[in-house]
Amino acid sequence: MLGTVVAVLSLPTLREGNNRSIEREAIKALRTIEKAQRTFRKNDSEGDGIEDFGTLAELGRAGLIGPDLASGVLRGFRIEVLPAQADATTLWTGVANRTEMHSGRSFVINQRGVIHYAWGETISIDAHHGVLPPGVNRMERRAEERF
Repeated sequence: MLGTVVAVLSLPTLREGNNRSIEREAIKALRTIEKAQRTFRKNDSEGDGIEDFGTLAELGRAGLIGPDLASGVLRGFRIEVLPAQADATTLWTGVANRTEMHSGRSFVINQRGVIHYAWGETISIDAHHGVLPPGVNRMERRAEERF
């Protein structure tokens, strides 16, 4: 009986720990994408003579991210990355949206390299201008590192 009570009481703690773990993976994935974007642009990785940012698929084809990340599927998240249509040489946005919105935060990053988040909602990408959507909260770098 006591074991059952302890197990039931520890469920929220286990869920919280699991949530933090998969959120940490999403943040790490966005940081990997940020680094890949800089390399993709600097090296003109698609070889078209234009130093622009790439899509998730292009980053994968260039070998800058692994096939798992390039698939856009990450445990508990759906990843999307788009260069801005208005200016793909200077603007891009990437999101890690929760597949189950009630269970935590979604994250967004752009060319500025600052991660923002939203609780319990899908974050949309502005494919044209690459600007962050309203209502997202800035994640301080030291909070991200402690995470």
